[in-house]
Amino acid sequence: MPRKPVSSKTVLGLLAAVLVLPIAITVLMALAALLAAMGDSFGGIVVRYVALGCGVAWLMAVLCLVIAQGLNSLAEQGWDSPTNEPWSGRIESRAEQDEPDR
Repeated sequence: MPRKPVSSKTVLGLLAAVLVLPIAITVLMALAALLAAMGDSFGGIVVRYVALGCGVAWLMAVLCLVIAQGLNSLAEQGWDSPTNEPWSGRIESRAEQDEPDR
């Protein structure tokens, strides 16, 4: 079995970030609304920008997780084609594939 290009700990960390960050964003947005309702508009704006930063981090974590899983999937299958032959650029129909070469 080939070595995985992305370790399991990295995938686990990315998965944890993808699952936890939306909860943190929700809590921060609620805190920003609470601060704005209490009259602390500057505090609300600051917390809203922190929530925006968490949203950017969440988006990056999702993209990195998808790329990591794709790399691991490719490593399991092998990087090259199953027949180790280059693609000829021609798509054959099922009938052409079943016919013996003449």
